Amino acid sequence: MGSLLSYFNGLLEDYREQKKIDKLFTCALSSISSRSNVRALALFLNTPFSRSQSDALLRKAIDTDNVEVFKTVLEHVAKNNLNHKLVQHFGMLGSGHSYYEEQSLLYLALVNEKQNIVLWLAEKPELDISNSGYHSKTVYHSGGFLGSGHTEEEKKYYDLPLTVAEKKNMESVIAVLANRTADLKVQEAMGLRAKAARHAPA
Repeated sequence: MGSLLSYFNGLLEDYREQKKIDKLFTCALSSISSRSNVRALALFLNTPFSRSQSDALLRKAIDTDNVEVFKTVLEHVAKNNLNHKLVQHFGMLGSGHSYYEEQSLLYLALVNEKQNIVLWLAEKPELDISNSGYHSKTVYHSGGFLGSGHTEEEKKYYDLPLTVAEKKNMESVIAVLANRTADLKVQEAMGLRAKAARHAPA
C-alpha cells in the first residue's frame, strides 16, 4: 500500500512540475513576442523545456527578427548551437499518416525574410552554410496509424542558403553568403590539389 501511495504521489509531483514548466513556457513566449528585456526573458528560459517547446521558442524568436532576443533564446534552449535543427513530428491515431519535418535555423530565417537574424547567423564561421536546410517525410499507413503496411513520401530541398537568398532578393545576405561560399570553394580546391599531388606518379 505504501509503495502504491508513493507511486501516485510521484505522479502528482510530476504533474505539478509539468504544469509549472508549461506556465513558464507561456511566459517565455509572451516575453519573446513583446521583445522585453533579455535579462527578464533569460529568467523564464532557465527551465527544462521539452524539445518541442524549445523549438517553438526558437521559431518565435526568429519571427521577431530581433538579434538580441534570438541570441538569448538560442543560448538557453539550444546551447548556442547555430546548426540546431527545428523538428516537428506528429501523427494522430487512426489518421493513416504521420509527418516529420526538419529545418535549420538559417533556412527558417531565410524563407521568412528575417534579415537581421540571417545576417547574424551567416557571418558566424561555425555555421554550416552547405546545409540544404529542409527535410520532410510523410508516412502513410495502409491499415491506419497502427497498420502493418506503409509507404513513405520524402521531400528534401537541396537549395543552398545562397540560392534561397537569391530567390528572396536579399542583397546584403547574398553578399555575405557569396563571400563565404567562395572561401569554401577555395578551401575545397586547395584540398583537391593537395590530394592530386599526393597521388601523382613520381
